Amino acid sequence: MIHLTSEISDQGISMKFLKEKDIFEMHFSRVVIGVSFEEGLHAVTVGERAMWFDSRSEREKRDGVKGKKILSRYYVVLDEANHLNPDPVFRELIKMKDKYEVQTVHSPDRPLQLAESLQNLEGLTFYREIRPHVAAQKWPSFRRFELRAGIFARNPPDETTIHRELEALSTSPVLDPESGKPLMGLDQEPVTQINMPGDFPNQNSFAGMRNGRIGPCTALWFACTGLETSRPPDPYRKIIPKELKGLGTGQNSITGY
Repeated sequence: MIHLTSEISDQGISMKFLKEKDIFEMHFSRVVIGVSFEEGLHAVTVGERAMWFDSRSEREKRDGVKGKKILSRYYVVLDEANHLNPDPVFRELIKMKDKYEVQTVHSPDRPLQLAESLQNLEGLTFYREIRPHVAAQKWPSFRRFELRAGIFARNPPDETTIHRELEALSTSPVLDPESGKPLMGLDQEPVTQINMPGDFPNQNSFAGMRNGRIGPCTALWFACTGLETSRPPDPYRKIIPKELKGLGTGQNSITGY
């Protein structure tokens, strides 16, 4: 599986991939990165696929009636990085941020030295450099200065809680918001809330979950619970001009990866 492009819009992020000779597209409402400082450094990129069903009548929509929109979502593990030393993973974080249009990184707040290094990582959270051609030389994945990731650092729970919550997500079926029935994959098996397609570079995360390794599991826990405890953009909301401007136009538009 080869990632070709990521394009952002007011509705989310559309990605194109090449599998053998076929190009296919996947749409995500948001993409985040989860980081762990256990067993070296681990990072995992997770995309959220959100499905909405608006059960309001056309008249109710016109009248602005609220409370009848049903949301169902699941999380696709797209990419990962891991190493005993921080620097290789920090470099991969910058690449994954640019590659997948990531705007949020969820991480531990301890140990303090690593947490601060992540917060102050140029190319991820900020740019001191202001010349695009120099930035492109320094960070080959560079796309635009506006794409910066915010760090949400918090104290993770105990190991038992992490495994229990991941187990719940990885075994809970995703429901079709319109019919209320389990969503079925191409293999005719129910789709679960954590989805790890074998075509994507996620083998370490998959093995880590299966074997209960705390490093990969903590990174995945941060990514999934960061999405789980917040709501994706409502596709039915009205987009204000300021939001449209923030998506970038002209020379600031997406060029792909």
